[in-house]
Amino acid sequence: MTSRSEEAGEKRPFCVTPHRAIIDRQLKTQELRTLMALGYYANRAGVCWPSLETLSKDTGMDTASLSRAVSKLQELGYIRRLEPNDYNQKKGAWGYSNRYQLMWRGDEPAPTYEQVADANLMQAALDRDAPEEGSGARGPTDEQRHHMRRLEAAWQAATEAVNGVRLVTPAPAAELLALAEAGVDPVALRSAAEAEIRRRTAARLGFPTFQAVAALALGGGVQDPSGRLAPVHGTAAPSGE
Repeated sequence: MTSRSEEAGEKRPFCVTPHRAIIDRQLKTQELRTLMALGYYANRAGVCWPSLETLSKDTGMDTASLSRAVSKLQELGYIRRLEPNDYNQKKGAWGYSNRYQLMWRGDEPAPTYEQVADANLMQAALDRDAPEEGSGARGPTDEQRHHMRRLEAAWQAATEAVNGVRLVTPAPAAELLALAEAGVDPVALRSAAEAEIRRRTAARLGFPTFQAVAALALGGGVQDPSGRLAPVHGTAAPSGE
């Protein structure tokens, strides 16, 4: 199982689930799916912390159902909730995020600090810990993470509105952060993205990547099918453009 050596943004195409869960008749379908979704983000030690929003995106389940499934998995001994104070976990704007250890056999010892830190790159881009102060690396603030989620939802909604298919692959975190830092409005981004998708479709240029739409957005806007600039910062483009 890949762990620290896995490059950020290059997720494995499989999840890891305890075999005992497959033969456990007590587990309901939603609980097993939740366990499998957690296993997608777990490292060798079983550590993971996907947010409810991330799990909901993966499973299609609502957050209330996911919370019930997680509680049942804890009750049955398939996951262990890690105490924040045991691992120097930093408190975010909305409190501590829930961190778990998947119990492969059921008798695993609690993970070490290093094993918990090792799981960071396994998490979805928006769920990862920000770099330590003084490390020279830059990470999004809680406010930026919230903005990034709204931008990603706008991109997915645009693709679904035009093509009828909702994307499953996450948008790249680097571009999302750049858009958030530039103050790009999610509603305007969705409108601009729809226009760019339709323009490229009509011209038979293929489906645009998120990186391409982000670059256009950061450059000032995206052209609609008529060639008119569609604004992305919530202000209307002059009629003469």
